[in-house]
Amino acid sequence: MSSTKTGSRTPALDPVKELRASLKILYEDAEYSDLIIASRDAEYRVHKAIVCPRSDYFAAKCRASASQVDYSLLVLEVKHLANCLQAAIKDILSLPDDDPRAVGMAIRYFY
Repeated sequence: MSSTKTGSRTPALDPVKELRASLKILYEDAEYSDLIIASRDAEYRVHKAIVCPRSDYFAAKCRASASQVDYSLLVLEVKHLANCLQAAIKDILSLPDDDPRAVGMAIRYFY
C-alpha cells in the first residue's frame, strides 16, 4: 500500500477485478480487435489473444488464415461451433437452431 502526503493509505488494487474490468473493455470496444467472426447477419470483432486460447476451433481457423495482414475474416458455420464448444460451455450456453445470437453468447463466454 502507498501513502499520500497526509499519511492516509490507499487500498491496493484487486488484480482480479482489474483483469475483469479490462476484459469487459476489450469485449465492448472493437478498437484493438484483430479478428472478425461473421455468422449469417452478425459480426463480432474479437481479439485472437482472448478467443484462440479458449477455443481449439478458433485457434485452428486463425492459424489457417495467419497470412492475412489486416483483419482476418472468419466465416463461421455455427453448426461447427456447436460441436466444438459444446463440451466447454454446455452448462452455460445452448446453441439451438444454430442461431447467430448463440455465436455472440459464446464470444461473451470467452471474455
